[in-house]
Amino acid sequence: MDTTSSATNLKAEQVIEKNLAARGGLQAWRGVQRLSISGKVDKTVSSLMIPYVMETKVHGVKQPEKIEIENIAVNPRVEDSRFAKLQ
Repeated sequence: MDTTSSATNLKAEQVIEKNLAARGGLQAWRGVQRLSISGKVDKTVSSLMIPYVMETKVHGVKQPEKIEIENIAVNPRVEDSRFAKLQ
């Protein structure tokens, strides 16, 4: 794994390439036939139970992806521009 370059200097395409490579490569993802997601609900925020830890496993890809939720915003204001169709 290359740790010599700063993450802040990477372009979006480079981040995507590194992410794909770390998870078995693009061909592995194109061959996905089964995907499982599991989570553990054990955190209450503003009276809401939320998944605190989520893990995604893809059949054929060795490294699972783990997501830990640290912050929740209930009913935040979202600008309409966020829903615009990407060019």
